[in-house]
Amino acid sequence: MEGDTNGFLPAVGVLVDNPVGKVRRGINLGEPDYNFYRRRQWGLGYELTHRFSSAAKFTQNLRWGEYHEYQQIIYGAALGADNRTVTRNNFPFKDDTLQFTVDNRLDLDFATGPIEHHVLVGFDYRNYREASAFSFTPAGTIDLFDPVYSPGAYIAPTTLTGSTDQRLKQKGLYLQDQARIGNLILTLSGRQDWVKTDNYAATAAIPVSKQDKFTWRAGATHLTEAGIAPYVSYATSFQPVVGQTFAGAAFKPSQGKQWEAGVKYDARSLGDNIELFATAAVYRIKQSNVLVTDPDNPFFQLQTGEVVSKGVELELVTRIHKQFSVNASYTYNDAKNEMGARVAAQPQHKASLFADYTHRSGLGAGAGVRYLSKSNGVVALPGEYTTTGGVTLLTTLPSPSTTLFDATLHYDIPGWRFAINGSNIFDKRYAGRCSGETSCFFGQSRQIIGTATKSF
Repeated sequence: MEGDTNGFLPAVGVLVDNPVGKVRRGINLGEPDYNFYRRRQWGLGYELTHRFSSAAKFTQNLRWGEYHEYQQIIYGAALGADNRTVTRNNFPFKDDTLQFTVDNRLDLDFATGPIEHHVLVGFDYRNYREASAFSFTPAGTIDLFDPVYSPGAYIAPTTLTGSTDQRLKQKGLYLQDQARIGNLILTLSGRQDWVKTDNYAATAAIPVSKQDKFTWRAGATHLTEAGIAPYVSYATSFQPVVGQTFAGAAFKPSQGKQWEAGVKYDARSLGDNIELFATAAVYRIKQSNVLVTDPDNPFFQLQTGEVVSKGVELELVTRIHKQFSVNASYTYNDAKNEMGARVAAQPQHKASLFADYTHRSGLGAGAGVRYLSKSNGVVALPGEYTTTGGVTLLTTLPSPSTTLFDATLHYDIPGWRFAINGSNIFDKRYAGRCSGETSCFFGQSRQIIGTATKSF
């Protein structure tokens, strides 16, 4: 796979108006004939299943994969005081990843008196190796409004500085019992992980690190004849994180705790002509060592302390007489770090509604709306300000709220659907995200896609 990687633009012109003029969404501050990424990847694996009886089954999943990437990026690094001259850097980057995974599990079904059990026990293993290297060199300046490119004027560095060079070996032993007593379903599971990370990079402060962690989950669901199923669950998590900061510090494992309670409804009592599934849930998640974009080095990441997310999720999917369908959802997510600042790229409110009608002739159409509330681009203490090119910005670089409209037109014949799908059909111009003062991106412009789908 090959392509262009450019897209970094100043916040003054994307997030806020530029006093000089309007920045074009299609502007390219790199070198169109020089910027590139080349990606080569492949994977090979299998799934083996052996059933000993109707109550016992063994499954093994095995996979080997490789990923190789080289990219060359000239990008805007700083906006001058004239609000149009952009200083650029050259960032070549190389990444090679090898991974072997295998999962062995045994499914067992049995009963102990009135209790029906579905037990899952297994062991998995992962061997992951990643090595990356990069370089930074100056690449001159360019005009934000009238760029003049210089094909062939920039030569990639002959040597790159080694960055991440790690091997992670992870072994996990897990057990889960899903027990049913009448209309009550109880789930209890546990997992023990053993992780060893070898840091071969010269900057590694800790050459070898080892962690072991036990995590567990418990939940209960009550089923009713009316199709209403209230539930509650609690879970802990442990996830090793491969990689390191720009300064060379290896990432620590991420750990979390989650409470969730809600209700599900499948409308089985409303008749055969109405298919409906609705869910409502409240949750609280506390997670440590969360990755965020490094605002000073946008190609790298940092780990924060703790993030707490509290919220509500509502979802409705319905289809009436197999012709009229409605999909609707709403999410309230209050995600803040330990300093009380909102987490980057996490809108507090998200909502969507899409309705579609298909006539018996096969012709159909649909339309919908999506809403995203304001969200921060970077994590920082609220209330702080900075000045770039004479324009004052919040250090959190918040993207404004956005409402977008989508539509579809389709025609069905036996075995086929032909469709034209449009997103952001009114071509609204908006800031997608700013992870730094010169690391801003416009949101997706209007997109029209034609498809032909064959069903078997």
